[in-house]
Amino acid sequence: MLYSLSDLEQYTVNASDGYIGKVKDFYFDDRTWKLRCVLAETGIWLKNRKVLLPASAVKLVNVDDKHLSLDLSMYQVKNGPGIDKQLSLNPQSEIDYLSYYGYSFYRGATEAHGFDQDAEAKLADIFASVDAVRRTYGDRHLRSCREIINYDIEGSDNQVGYLQSMLFDETDWSVRYLVANTSNWWLGHQVLLEPQSIKDVSWGDARIYLNMLRSQVQNAPIFDPDTFKNDHETGEHLHEPGNTVYDKQPIFRLV
Repeated sequence: MLYSLSDLEQYTVNASDGYIGKVKDFYFDDRTWKLRCVLAETGIWLKNRKVLLPASAVKLVNVDDKHLSLDLSMYQVKNGPGIDKQLSLNPQSEIDYLSYYGYSFYRGATEAHGFDQDAEAKLADIFASVDAVRRTYGDRHLRSCREIINYDIEGSDNQVGYLQSMLFDETDWSVRYLVANTSNWWLGHQVLLEPQSIKDVSWGDARIYLNMLRSQVQNAPIFDPDTFKNDHETGEHLHEPGNTVYDKQPIFRLV
C-alpha cells in the first residue's frame, strides 16, 4: 500500500503499550531512497523530547485513526536515541542505534516557492533537526523528507517544477514516487516520477536533476491527491516486474 508524506506528517505515534507523540519528520538514505527512521516529538510524558525510531519498527499504519503503531514499548523509546538541537551530541553509528532496538543493520526500513517569514523559521528548525540527526548517526547519507520538499526539479532540457510530496510503499518503506508539481509551465498538473529517473541531487542548491526530457514528464502518471486518499492501493499494477510508470497509462487523473 502507498502512503503520501503529506498525510503521514499528520499522524501520531503509538508504542505497543501507549502513546508516544507526533510525527515530526522522516529520514531516508539518499543512496537507496528507503526510509530509515521516524523523528517523533513526544508528549509531556517525556518532556516533549524528540526521539529517533527505526522505520522498520512500524508494524501498522492506521489510516482511519491516523497513527503509526510501533513494535516497541514506551520503555524502549524512553531509553533509546533522542536528539536535542541545544545539546552537543556525540556521533554514533547506525549499527549501535539499530542494535539497541534489536533490528539488523542490513534489514533496512521493510530558491524556494513563496516562502514567508514563518516558512523561513520552519526551514531553520528543519535544518537544525537535520544537523542534530546526522551528528547522532554520523551519516551524511541520511536525508530529511521535510528538507527535500520544495526542491526545484530540472529535466534534461528544461525546468520541470518542484517536489511537492513523496509516496512511500509500506512493504519496505521505499520512496516509490516523487510527486512533482509542474504548475509553473503545465498548469494544474502533478505527476509521479520514480527515484530511478533522478540523475543527481544538488543538496547545496536545493535542486533535483532528472534523466528525462520535459516531454517524458508529460507522459508520466498524473497524480490526483483526492483520488489517492480514497484509494491507497491504486497504482499497484505499475510495479509489475520489468515495467516502469512510463509503460502505463496515467492512473491518478485530475478531475
